[in-house]
Amino acid sequence: MSTKQRGYVPLTLDKQRRIHFGMNAFCALEEKGYDITALEQKGIKFSDIRAMLWAGLLHDKDFEDNPEWDEKAAGDLADKAENLQEVFKAVSRAVSLAFGQDPDTPKEQKPGN
Repeated sequence: MSTKQRGYVPLTLDKQRRIHFGMNAFCALEEKGYDITALEQKGIKFSDIRAMLWAGLLHDKDFEDNPEWDEKAAGDLADKAENLQEVFKAVSRAVSLAFGQDPDTPKEQKPGN
């Protein structure tokens, strides 16, 4: 499976980072009380994006096993992005890719369309 399919999405924060959602990231979110499957239905809040950024960077060598890497630190890091929309887009795309969906790939048109 390629890196793109596995959900590594680049995002420039303090430096170029890669957001990734694998099993451990999703479990970390669940352990903090987040239900990723319900986010779309209940509406996504800024605290959800911050938590998702935190979890999506847990694989990063700068943050794994770092006791200071928490949701607040993720929020501080998000503030270093060009804008918060870029953070939201990167997190959303990484989640989609983790489930085998690429939002950047146009859906196939049905014959006759």
